[in-house]
Amino acid sequence: MELLASNPVYGLNPNRTDPDTDVRPVSMEPYAVKYQEEDAADDKDHRPNSMEPYAVRYLDKDDDDHKEEDSAEYHSSGVRTSGVYQIDPLPADVDAYCDMDTAGDNWTVIQRRQDGSVPFNRNWEDYKLGFGNKNGEYWLGNENIHLLTNQKNYSLRIDLCDWQGESRYAEYSTFRVSGESDGYRLHISGYSGNAGDAMAHHDGMMFSTVDRDNDASSSQHCSQNYGQAGWWFGCYSHANLNGRYLGDCGDFCTAWKGVVWNRWRGHIYSLKSVSMKIR
Repeated sequence: MELLASNPVYGLNPNRTDPDTDVRPVSMEPYAVKYQEEDAADDKDHRPNSMEPYAVRYLDKDDDDHKEEDSAEYHSSGVRTSGVYQIDPLPADVDAYCDMDTAGDNWTVIQRRQDGSVPFNRNWEDYKLGFGNKNGEYWLGNENIHLLTNQKNYSLRIDLCDWQGESRYAEYSTFRVSGESDGYRLHISGYSGNAGDAMAHHDGMMFSTVDRDNDASSSQHCSQNYGQAGWWFGCYSHANLNGRYLGDCGDFCTAWKGVVWNRWRGHIYSLKSVSMKIR
């Protein structure tokens, strides 16, 4: 797993008594995982210590053991710091932000908007492979979301914030994305939260982009008309979290083209920040 320089992980050597050398920040080898008790006997320098919640061992980049299948697995391994980590079964060059702070933690972030620094009016291939900055705005990629959500059952949490500082959330107990041959079709159900259920309308929809019209409308190209976003469009869109980042235009934004959650702020309001995360 890749640990950010701003979030160092520390390992405790119980055989040392010098307080200046007991704690070693990760620097030359930035990959660490929880050191399992059954392995500790073979490495006395890294035995679990009762004064620490967990100990760590350091891995070479070529060691496949540094990858976990999602944020929950990292959490089970003793990781408690939010940051960017490599995720199995995703390709070796793909990582994701793990949110260890929100609502019981263990969340793998698949989408985030917060400042408009990354344009989301992208084509099919971009949305397939993913784009953006994992420490900022990004889309994990439809193929990667498909790989993750088809290995076991996942739930989805969506966090929303408006320009007045108010926030809402929506959780769905079932979230899965089919493969490319099925148009990365969305399967979502089991709403709870206080944002209103804006995703039920999109259940069963295939993914559309500006160059791939898979929406349910026979009369219009929804991606072209709704901010050139990639999204699971029906005939109309009750939610479009990948719309254009229009800024603080209040109730005077161009209808349906912004970052929209219709069940809360309506279709002419573009939200300040949103994130989609799974576990």
